[in-house]
Amino acid sequence: MKPSPLILQDYFLVEESLSVNKSYDAQKPLELSMDDLRITPHLQRREGEGDLWLMTLKIQLQASPDKNIPYAFSLELSGILEVVEGFPEDKKQQLLEVNGASMLYGAAREIVRAMTARGPYFQTVLPSVSFYPKKETSPDGISKKKEAL
Repeated sequence: MKPSPLILQDYFLVEESLSVNKSYDAQKPLELSMDDLRITPHLQRREGEGDLWLMTLKIQLQASPDKNIPYAFSLELSGILEVVEGFPEDKKQQLLEVNGASMLYGAAREIVRAMTARGPYFQTVLPSVSFYPKKETSPDGISKKKEAL
């Protein structure tokens, strides 16, 4: 095992909200899909502070009112990321976007689990996701990168 070239120096919760769906029926099937989950990462370099970056990750579960889900929530986390000296410049953006978002998402999973565990229904654990860019194949068979999520 070796140290990561990306260091999460600190992270903090910027915003959180949780609403209980009072019409949720635990006797009916859960109607939750990945389309109901919105994950929005944002990356910004912190000028004049070395190779430091601010990653913000907004996560929302806002399904339509007719869906049988126990909770709706929104949270926003921000993290300060540092890329170690000597890391290849051409790989830095992907490192930050994939690993930085993954680090914050891991923290968000615990926050959502803790928030929902205090509610009247079962605790919710966010699904595992990948921030690695999807590849899309064009009609001519050539792979093209597509944005993650």
